[in-house]
Amino acid sequence: MAITSKTVIFQGLLLCLLFHIFSPVVLNAVGETPYGILDTTRIAENLPVWRFGVLVKPILQWLATRFQGYEDISGNYTVSGITGNVEIITDVNGVPHIYGPTAPDTVFGLGYVHARDRLWQIYFSHYICKGQLSELFGEMALQSDVFLRLMKFYARSPDWQINMDKEQVELVKSYTRGLNAYQNSPDFQLPLEFTILSVPLRNITDEDVVCHSLLVGWQMTKGWNHEITRGLLQKALGEKFHELEVHYPETNPTIISKPYEWNLVGENWVDSVSPYIPQVAGSNSWTVSGIHTKSGNPILCNDPHVPLQAPSFWFETHLSSADGKLNAAGVSQAGLPGVTIGHNGVISWGYTLSFVDTEDLILEKINPANSSQYEFQGEWKDMTVVEEEFKIKGAAPQKIQLKWTRNGPLISEPLGLELPVAQRSIILTSDASSVTGLAMICQAKTYEEASEIWKNVKVPLNAVFADNKGNIGYRATGSSPIRSKGYLGDVPVPGWTGENEWIGFVPAGEMPHGFNPKKGYYVTANNKVINSSFPYYLGSNWISGYRAARIEEIISEKVTVGEKFSIEELREIQMDVKSLAALEFIRACQKHSEAVFEKLKKNEEATRAFKTLLEWDGFLTTDSVAASIYHSTRFYSTYALLLKTIGEKSTQDFLGTGVHPTLAHPSEWVTYHMVSLIRLFNNDSSILMKEAGGHAHVLSTGIEAAVGWLKRELGSEPKNWAWGNIHTAVGAHVLGALPILDQVFNVGPFPIGGDADTPMNTPVNPSKPYSSQGWSTHYRQCFDMNDIDNARIIQFPGNSGNYGSKHYDDMVDDWKSGKTHRLLWKREDVEKNKETTVILTPKAI
Repeated sequence: MAITSKTVIFQGLLLCLLFHIFSPVVLNAVGETPYGILDTTRIAENLPVWRFGVLVKPILQWLATRFQGYEDISGNYTVSGITGNVEIITDVNGVPHIYGPTAPDTVFGLGYVHARDRLWQIYFSHYICKGQLSELFGEMALQSDVFLRLMKFYARSPDWQINMDKEQVELVKSYTRGLNAYQNSPDFQLPLEFTILSVPLRNITDEDVVCHSLLVGWQMTKGWNHEITRGLLQKALGEKFHELEVHYPETNPTIISKPYEWNLVGENWVDSVSPYIPQVAGSNSWTVSGIHTKSGNPILCNDPHVPLQAPSFWFETHLSSADGKLNAAGVSQAGLPGVTIGHNGVISWGYTLSFVDTEDLILEKINPANSSQYEFQGEWKDMTVVEEEFKIKGAAPQKIQLKWTRNGPLISEPLGLELPVAQRSIILTSDASSVTGLAMICQAKTYEEASEIWKNVKVPLNAVFADNKGNIGYRATGSSPIRSKGYLGDVPVPGWTGENEWIGFVPAGEMPHGFNPKKGYYVTANNKVINSSFPYYLGSNWISGYRAARIEEIISEKVTVGEKFSIEELREIQMDVKSLAALEFIRACQKHSEAVFEKLKKNEEATRAFKTLLEWDGFLTTDSVAASIYHSTRFYSTYALLLKTIGEKSTQDFLGTGVHPTLAHPSEWVTYHMVSLIRLFNNDSSILMKEAGGHAHVLSTGIEAAVGWLKRELGSEPKNWAWGNIHTAVGAHVLGALPILDQVFNVGPFPIGGDADTPMNTPVNPSKPYSSQGWSTHYRQCFDMNDIDNARIIQFPGNSGNYGSKHYDDMVDDWKSGKTHRLLWKREDVEKNKETTVILTPKAI
């Protein structure tokens, strides 16, 4: 790998900086481990109380900018692996526009810039999917590694070409060649994370890329975490659990009203039989037909919700091949080829998680005489047992047995569960084509072509579509299991009886889909896909539907009176912070308000707070005092209701803490619990409410506790209780888990509006009220198919993952305020706004 003299100088200065500022700490943490110069785990353990991050940050920024020169990379470089010149023009927003003679050559260029701008992120993803985090962070990461190796992401990678067509195979290979070409380039700059963690450079393989794609597929699959929480709450409450059981609110919308809807564009909307019945995150998306837009053409908006992080989960890019096979712009994922979400000038597309239940937890009965056997239908079966070695930073390696049953990996030990549990999951039996196939959507030109690609995607997604001919569409992707009679897969079930089996899968062509719906738009927000008219059971994991209901409310208000939307008006929905769930909660509180005011009559502060809550409009703006009262009242009322009955741990489970701090945190119950809470406050016959002292007692106790907490945290003046003072977000870097470095690499914290039930999705972290450390609208896009040159996008925090780059966090202010920038499309616009140009020339054979 190429290491420049500037990189060597930078590494030396960086180490000097760390040693001179932290020498008492650092010297106690080095010299005793074969894994590198700096053992950050030991540094964290030996740090003094005070921190020096504020001092280190500007110095480190200056060093990185001065000696790594990320902003000045232009030039011509000779490389192996391409058939002709590949031109990479990076614009003023740090977005690379890559022009190549062929699709593989263009994807080679994408690999090159991914390595240039996101090399650390790519390497780190490989440590995750291989289950090697302990090599970086020590024993604290061991159980996560055990869990990740049980998923077999890397073990399945050698067979990656199975079920993948030749075109996909060549794109993966060319992309990998591009990644390695940058590592061997004269302009190579080593990201400082490699120096701090002493991570060695290596050749990236095709298997690494495929391993990463399998990890991404697993991240987008839902079910097991939800089941554990539901099972634990059932155990804690017994028969009373039905009062907390989550039911999708009947008043909230489904994505599609009929399993298959097919209409033609025109003045007369005609029903016909779909030709696609050959027997098929959180996030938000809406695609609106031209009959409801000012331009007369469809507008598609999408904002996927993933945890805020630095660098960004997404990478903005534009790919254009002269052979016409690849011409698309939008966002990719560092470490994977292609444009995941975006447009190709003819069609645009976006995704949200569908929350179709494709995972189950299976209780296993272990042979007391042989821990490597389990029972199935009266017989002991041998597990698949593999002993693997785990290298651990700062400690001796450990050998651990990993076990699988016929149902999947035994995950109970790394999760700390008492009973032996196996995970049955669609994604654990899927090949890489189910994820890498998403990149092929770039080449589709019609809904029919897009649908054929989506039918082969195993990840459960809501795919939305719009084209420049006036069409909009929707399709639920994924392979949904058909379960045996009476088996719903909503809680862990016995695996030894043979009664809880997957007996087939819903045919891809029969999964819900639609084209040009009569109402003229689709809205997806992780809400219920379809009502009971659908002949197959798709699970009960849906998010509560309040985000979808609010988006529907905004759109339908205009549609009903015949008004039309501009792209700006549809884009504004992404920043909306009105909570319909909050208004339902307030209406439930009003039923008991007289009794609550009576209980609060001796507490003037609590009385005023309750009055403020009842008069609130439901907008969770950063300056809203009522929003803070609402959330803290929710939190403390929940404790008043459940703490004595089920204890601290189960109450936190109900609020959505999650069963594991890194693998499953927070859980979907962050949104589920609000549905149950509203139902309980509306249920005059609730046993749980009665046992807790009654509705008025629970509410008054919650209000008084909320006011007490707000006074302690923000002072006695209610004007200081603004939502943004307690609801903050931070773009966390992996090194931010360590003291000092959090102040250097993290972006934020900063005030943020909304919560889990608003279109601008910023859920509260139940284990650390009331910060937002779950997921958010990390990337936003809106495309008017009549004006694709004005496609609008923004992401958090910037397009570069290199700490020394000005594009590391240069989009944060615009992202917070709801602004966007143009996604440049025409070559002349790219030339006018270029910042650097790199030309890759094929090496002569």
